[in-house]
Amino acid sequence: MFRVNKPKPYKVPVTNPNFDKQAYKDIKVLVKEEDVRFVVAGRAVVAYTKTTVGIGGRMIAVAVAYCAPEDDFKKKIGKYQALLKMYDGKFIQLPLAYEFDEAPFDLEDLLKAMFDL
Repeated sequence: MFRVNKPKPYKVPVTNPNFDKQAYKDIKVLVKEEDVRFVVAGRAVVAYTKTTVGIGGRMIAVAVAYCAPEDDFKKKIGKYQALLKMYDGKFIQLPLAYEFDEAPFDLEDLLKAMFDL
């Protein structure tokens, strides 16, 4: 027997006013160059990188994007928002550069514990 599949209903694409796809693609180039890393802590995305390159740098820059409980959490949008904050200078500095180089998994766990709600 020949079975006819029903056409799927057309879904209207939902656009998020807090997300610019082209800007996200452009900023991802900087992320690779500057070794920015991410960790997801609950409904938050934490972006972090070393503030100085080389030996002797003690600080890392940390920017956090939280998602409101009534909104749908999307990791990509959280990454984009955290990166925008980082490059707009809205970050904190923590003396954790040693862990950035020597114990990255411990640093991820520490940041998750700090910023998870």
